[in-house]
Amino acid sequence: MPDRLMRILYNLGRLVRGFVILVGLYLFGEWIAKYLPIPVPGAVIGMVIMFLLLRLRVVPLHWVDNASVLLLTFMGMFYIPYGVGIVESGTLIEKWGLEILGLVLLTILSVFFVSGKLFQNLVHKKNIS
Repeated sequence: MPDRLMRILYNLGRLVRGFVILVGLYLFGEWIAKYLPIPVPGAVIGMVIMFLLLRLRVVPLHWVDNASVLLLTFMGMFYIPYGVGIVESGTLIEKWGLEILGLVLLTILSVFFVSGKLFQNLVHKKNIS
C-alpha cells in the first residue's frame, strides 16, 4: 500500500476510535442517568466520566483529540434544530418572552460569575503552591 493511503487509514482509525469512546461514554452516561434519583443529563455524566478518565490518564488525550476537534468544528450546526424549534414556537415567545429573556440573562450572568470566581480561585491556588 502506498504511504499516503496508510496515513489516511491510520488517521481514519484514530477518528473512529475517538468517536467510539465519546459515543460509548455518552451512552454510558445516559444509562447511569436513568437510575439516578435526580434529573441529570446523560451527556453531562458522560463528560464528567471523560474528564476523570483523561485526568487519571486512563484514556490518553490523543485517543479522542481528532474526534473532539471534528465535533467542535461542526458544533454550530448542532444548534440548528433548536433554532428552528424556537422559531416554530412564536406564540410561546409572545406569551413568555420577557420571562424567558430574564431567565436567559440570569443564567448567563450566573455562569459568568461562577466561572470567574472558579478561575480566580484556581489561579490563586496555583500561585500559592
